[in-house]
Amino acid sequence: MDNSQTSIMTQGQKVVYSVIGGFAVTLLTALFPNTAMIGTSGYGYPFPWLAQSFYPLGGPMMLLWSGLIMDQLVWTVVAFLVIKLYQVLRK
Repeated sequence: MDNSQTSIMTQGQKVVYSVIGGFAVTLLTALFPNTAMIGTSGYGYPFPWLAQSFYPLGGPMMLLWSGLIMDQLVWTVVAFLVIKLYQVLRK
C-alpha cells in the first residue's frame, strides 16, 4: 500500500523531468565558451552547439544542430541518473 507521505515517481515522470532538466542544463551551457573548433568561438558543453566565427568580427551566431542534439542527450542521461541516484539514496 502507498503511504501518503512517500511519493514514488513513475518511469514516465522520471523521463519527462530528465528531458526538462537536460534542456535547462543545455541552455545554461551556452554561457560557457568551448574552444573545440578552429576559427570560431563555440559555446555549449561538452559539445559546442552555438558558434560565432572570428572573421568577420561580430559575425552572426550559428546554431550547430548536431552539437545541440548530442548535448541534449548527454544532459538528459545525466539528469536521469541524478534523479535515480537521489531516489536510491533517499530510501
